[in-house]
Amino acid sequence: MKINDIMTKGVISVKATESVAMAAKIMLDNDIGGLPVIDEQNNLVGMITESDFIGKKVDIPHAMVSMTQLLGQTHYNADILQVFDKCKNTSVQDVMSKKLYTLSSSATLTDANYLLLSNEISRIPIVDDNKLVGIVTKRDILKVFSSSINQHARAHMV
Repeated sequence: MKINDIMTKGVISVKATESVAMAAKIMLDNDIGGLPVIDEQNNLVGMITESDFIGKKVDIPHAMVSMTQLLGQTHYNADILQVFDKCKNTSVQDVMSKKLYTLSSSATLTDANYLLLSNEISRIPIVDDNKLVGIVTKRDILKVFSSSINQHARAHMV
């Protein structure tokens, strides 16, 4: 099965020059955990995810510690409102992950599954000629596996 068959097209993305606060709003408004980051020519230049806002190994009372450290507030008692205020003036390009794992739309489901698992990532931007054409997530692959299992079960219920 090709990625083109399962990828989400019309991907919600954010410009590298947008504010971190805007990226967070887009993610929350659309209930998504990450956004491809594009430049002015719509080339993929990075990814920004929930992990870029909230540290991976941080407990809830200090959930903003990674963003706090990023913005120069290295102590845990930083005023969260001050951190949020700084987010308005921090651009996505300052916090995004620049190391990209991508596939082309002609890649296979197996390629995507391997890339997700081997790099411990949750989503893969799909690019053709460096232009963002789609995205595949772990959930997309789970849907394919679930559908396949259900079809197999129905075929054997006769």
